[in-house]
Amino acid sequence: MRLALYLTIILGIAQAQFACPTFSCGKIKNQNGEKKCVEVNDKGDHFTTQHCDKDEFCSASLWKNPSQATADAYCYKRHEMKSINFTVPGDYCNNTVECFGKQGEVDCIKNKCTLTTDSPYCDLGPNKHQMCNVNQYCMNKVCVPAKKEGQICRGRYECEFGLQCYAKGPLFSKFKCYPPHKLGDDYEFDTSMMTNGYDNFLGYDSVCESHYSVINEDYPTRRICRKGDRSEEQDTNKLRQREGIGGFCNYYTYNDPSAPGSPVKVKDYSKCGFNRDSSAWCSLRRGDNSFTKVLEQIKKIDWNDINCHVYSNIYGCDEFSKIDKDLMKKFEKLMKQTDNSFGSPVVANNDKCVAETITSSFWQGDSPNSADYLSLTLASVLVVVLYMT
Repeated sequence: MRLALYLTIILGIAQAQFACPTFSCGKIKNQNGEKKCVEVNDKGDHFTTQHCDKDEFCSASLWKNPSQATADAYCYKRHEMKSINFTVPGDYCNNTVECFGKQGEVDCIKNKCTLTTDSPYCDLGPNKHQMCNVNQYCMNKVCVPAKKEGQICRGRYECEFGLQCYAKGPLFSKFKCYPPHKLGDDYEFDTSMMTNGYDNFLGYDSVCESHYSVINEDYPTRRICRKGDRSEEQDTNKLRQREGIGGFCNYYTYNDPSAPGSPVKVKDYSKCGFNRDSSAWCSLRRGDNSFTKVLEQIKKIDWNDINCHVYSNIYGCDEFSKIDKDLMKKFEKLMKQTDNSFGSPVVANNDKCVAETITSSFWQGDSPNSADYLSLTLASVLVVVLYMT
């Protein structure tokens, strides 16, 4: 009996030591002109969060994970940034000064940056291609038609909207314009002429059918398409929470050096986030059903049907309205959640004001309490956590 009691106490202490800190909405009593947006309690295990004014931002938004939350955070004035000479042809505008180009050659017409000349002079160093019209690029100070699928290219800027410029293995001899998601598992490609584009929707991973690739360690400019890592447990109905980190979150990787391309089991553990309770969560992975189901919808997009500038902000291009923006936002969130530098545990159970301050770069104004959030969370973000009891 006494031994059982001692074990209970020891386990309780160990659990408390590894409990995740909690983050929730509340009222902070600021004094002496302070403007705290996050306040930590004396124990350092709970953070009260409240809004900043509209013209301010919370310094806690710079935190990447709870380990960086070691002190109070404050509101600071947000520097107003005006979009002057920045918006490319075809994108939304309110005033001509916003549009990229020379005075007299560009105008904001019906809220769209529009070139007023058929032959603009394009020689402004690295930004010269932004002076050309949709599906054009600058060559020898003249705007010329962009390359179509299968044509030789020297960079994404030479290709029509939605295409990337890379060279296929095994020869890697010719860089050509290709649409996304065309290479299968184990195919290799050279990224020397590639850049992440369209708010990173069409980055390196977009070359692969799986939307996942790894670097060839022997040739750093080359990448190999692989199946995405896949969690061992896919049944979200068996989701369990536990006080603190350390729960098992095993998964399978297809990039183990001992068996590249074959599934190899890897041990992983649950992690803390900026969440309402002290539970820890498993990470969402690129091979999980929740990601692959949305990816299949993304693959159905006909990029040839979208007439935007190669340097367009996709949400600012009218033509992009042909695509379900809610679908794109969901995919954008899933890419962040499956990025090891970010991770889904960070946003697994955010309170509303936390989503508007600490993790605002992820939510971008969307509410974590919305129906869309719940469907995303319960079906995907909160990947099942199996714990050994």
